[in-house]
Amino acid sequence: MDHGRVNRAIGHALSVRRKDAGKTMAQMWDSLGWGRMTYRRTEEGAREISVADVLEFAELLGIEPEDLVLDILRRLKTNDFPQPTPASEMRRQLGL
Repeated sequence: MDHGRVNRAIGHALSVRRKDAGKTMAQMWDSLGWGRMTYRRTEEGAREISVADVLEFAELLGIEPEDLVLDILRRLKTNDFPQPTPASEMRRQLGL
């Protein structure tokens, strides 16, 4: 399984759902008790999150966890999430 691809689908779903709920990134990272960069990297798909995190996101967004997971799966099946450019992928792999 391509974890980077999964992380990007999760991050994009979280970003879209957050915007649909009318919440800012700052409101989310404050509610989660996360730092700004940790939250930003999550929405960018640059870090993995746990099932507990997905459940907490759903709760904060006022949606059913099942709906969020189904959204993520749909995005994976249809490739409906940002794809990295070769240059951005190289920077990610080098840790830049």
